[in-house]
Amino acid sequence: MAAIEDSQLHVDNGAIISDSDTSSNAAAFTGFTDPASNFAVEMHQYLESDGSGTSDVCVSSTIGAERIADATTWINNNNFNGFLGEIGAGSNDACISAVKGALTAMQAADSPWIGAL
Repeated sequence: MAAIEDSQLHVDNGAIISDSDTSSNAAAFTGFTDPASNFAVEMHQYLESDGSGTSDVCVSSTIGAERIADATTWINNNNFNGFLGEIGAGSNDACISAVKGALTAMQAADSPWIGAL
């Protein structure tokens, strides 16, 4: 419940999307359950080495898919849905490939991702 109290909630067609502004989102959702599967955690992915969104140099052309895979594992382990609210990368070949890889990974048949901005 602390995650709900510390979050901004958006309701869209019965889905609840949380974009918690705390720096430790995973810990904030400890103990939260969603038996009706109406809840989605909004996540941001920045594809440079420190994940801060301050550089136009991506770690690699595959880092987007790799980081989405890690986030997908956490989402699945917690029985949530995910929503990618922001992705940050430079305007160069490696970063463009990384963004495409992330978005492609989110479209897998068994994906818990409900969308992206």
